[in-house]
Amino acid sequence: MKIAFFVLAAGMGGHARSAATIAEALANQGHKILFIGPKDSPVLQILHDKKKCKIYGLSNNCRNLICDPLLVKKTSKILREQEVEIIHTFDQHSHAIGYFLSKILNIPILSTICGGRIKTINSLPHTRPIIVFSQELKEQLIKMGVKIKDIIVEAARIDTKNFPLRITRKHLLQTLRIESNKKIILMVTRIAWGKEQGIYSSLKSIDYLARRRKDFVFLLIGNIESSTIKRKILKKIKQINRNHGRMVVVLDDKKFISNPLSTFDLADIILGIGRVSFEGMMARKPVLIVGNKGFAGIISSKNIKELSHYNFSGRNIKNEEIRVTDIKMCLLLDSLLSDDKLRKEYASFGNVWAKKHLDVKTAAQTYNDTYRHLLTQEQQKGHHLAHLFLKYLFFIFAPIKHYSKIALKHLFTTHSK
Repeated sequence: MKIAFFVLAAGMGGHARSAATIAEALANQGHKILFIGPKDSPVLQILHDKKKCKIYGLSNNCRNLICDPLLVKKTSKILREQEVEIIHTFDQHSHAIGYFLSKILNIPILSTICGGRIKTINSLPHTRPIIVFSQELKEQLIKMGVKIKDIIVEAARIDTKNFPLRITRKHLLQTLRIESNKKIILMVTRIAWGKEQGIYSSLKSIDYLARRRKDFVFLLIGNIESSTIKRKILKKIKQINRNHGRMVVVLDDKKFISNPLSTFDLADIILGIGRVSFEGMMARKPVLIVGNKGFAGIISSKNIKELSHYNFSGRNIKNEEIRVTDIKMCLLLDSLLSDDKLRKEYASFGNVWAKKHLDVKTAAQTYNDTYRHLLTQEQQKGHHLAHLFLKYLFFIFAPIKHYSKIALKHLFTTHSK
């Protein structure tokens, strides 16, 4: 089959990397995959280098593609010329334009909701079925009126056989100027709005931990999406390092951000959510879930059911628990750094669980069956034009609201010359 993956909001976030892993797995099975996203996305570059999918990099403002008739025309031409049989979308912007193009070109469409909370019914894909990564998202969809038969839960999205090449410890330490005798606590995240509270919470715990011991460094590898958040984080890091008179926290947003997985093998403990937590398990490291509500638990046999239910996001934390999570994480980190055997026990459990439940190859059959079902379905008569018009009024003006400067400039100046 020829399948077009739309990931118009692709940065270095988990949903884009998950889409890329799924695309590769399907390409390995003989499908022809077109991967469409912003041309500056590191994920598109990684896929391009692997040469398993056809890559189409659109303008970096393509998440507002619905506002740009010329870009819509270009994308439509790609789909027609490549004789695409299925459109598969992976984020809200992609759901909107993908549905629009599927109706114009009469191409079946499938949507995957990757993570987060669904805030409004307008942000739901109009396509059916919908694939979700967690039971939490399934429950949200049901509350919004989506029929159970139209929801597929498929969490597997990690290539467990081809984990990335590792760098040498010496290279990492020399590059980032970290002392060779230090243990490394690693966090990989996007430096972006919506991610900042998890970073701040981690920094608080690290500050507490630095008062108890001096044998570690907290390495924060972050893809910068907000310069404002970066400035605030750098201010906190400088304050922590100054207070303790040594380099407690190191921020890397340049050296290893294009391939942060290469550093996982050198870490003693990994902090993160979602995709990072899966990759931490695959790297055989103890993984602490730290989201916007703070520390939500270490991946273990005792809480794996709860953590996986919430897509390893940290949303399992109750509001009344938030105020004590920083101290809890500090105490656990202290215990882990002092006990090699304990770290190995947590790491071993996570690795076995991830291989069993998250291997993308086990999910390939789900995607294949769903694609075949879509292709054999009789095409619906008519395009429901009234609904389409109302729905896309929302998607035309929502990007302008959230990306006003970019969108307004794009709308009123790009094609006026």
